[in-house]
Amino acid sequence: MTAVAPPAASWEHLATLPVPATSALRALRKLASILGRRIIIVGAGSAVGRIAVQLAARAGAHVIAVARDEGQHQELRRLGADEVHSTLATVTTRVHGAIDLIGGQHLVDAYALLEAGSTVIALGHAAGADEHFPYGAFVSDTTTANRSITSFFLGSETDLSAEMAYLADDSSLDVGALDVRPWTRLAEWVAQGAPRTSGRPVFRVEHSK
Repeated sequence: MTAVAPPAASWEHLATLPVPATSALRALRKLASILGRRIIIVGAGSAVGRIAVQLAARAGAHVIAVARDEGQHQELRRLGADEVHSTLATVTTRVHGAIDLIGGQHLVDAYALLEAGSTVIALGHAAGADEHFPYGAFVSDTTTANRSITSFFLGSETDLSAEMAYLADDSSLDVGALDVRPWTRLAEWVAQGAPRTSGRPVFRVEHSK
């Protein structure tokens, strides 16, 4: 999967796009039209989450961002979130769609917030925990009928080149702080437990002339 990038785009910026940005865009496309609709993004402080917030806001959605770290809330509002919560427990109004990047109980709670005919995209499993739906979670009435949970594997999605090109051409897309290092420090970084302290890590391969 390859795409043409604008000449002015930095390699470091481009390195952050193929997985997180394309995943966010493809997840939103699976929710169909979101103009004027309430969309919740669980794990909004992650690389995928912050891009999903921006793209959903541009598409005209009422964006509800959920991020445990309150230090990220002001930044998420700057990126386009209309509401920011530390937990799903404080979201009291049903939503048209959800993108869950955490899994576990978060996926269960996001599903419970769906209005009739809506979908939650299970896109991440950062919680490392099982999902346990309570008895009656899938019993429907007029307000909860036809709700669904779905997922996708980016590697099997088709026609990604046009979407990557679109994302690469958007210089205003904020991917967050980058921690750029030479590729020769990759082994050292892995040995340290792959810490992320000052931004998304990007390893640059220098080409000798």
